[in-house]
Amino acid sequence: MEKHFPAFEQPIRIFCKYLSIPIIVGDSFGKLLNVKDLSETVETLSKKTDALINALAASRVKVSQLEAANLELKEKVSNVNVSFNKLKEDNKVLKMAAAIKGDEEVVSETKRKISQMVREIDHCIAKLND
Repeated sequence: MEKHFPAFEQPIRIFCKYLSIPIIVGDSFGKLLNVKDLSETVETLSKKTDALINALAASRVKVSQLEAANLELKEKVSNVNVSFNKLKEDNKVLKMAAAIKGDEEVVSETKRKISQMVREIDHCIAKLND
């Protein structure tokens, strides 16, 4: 005697549809699955499972490679930041040196004015001593 389980019929239909398992629609649950089709479906599922396992392994290898590349790029970014900060500091020092040195013409004019003032001070000191 064939048993009928209506409570399981709908979930199994959904499961079969999700896994692309062909079902034979019938009056009772016992006639839903064809044994030959079920065997072929199990074989197909096995192949799909193997393919998924292989894809997972390949994905893990790719993730590992990408993580290594990411680490390498982070190191490069760190090195570039260090170089950038050094160049920034060098630029700052060069700007200060240029500001101190100034234009040669301005420096010559400043020296000439200082020399003239020193001569005037010497002249005043000489008059005070007389």
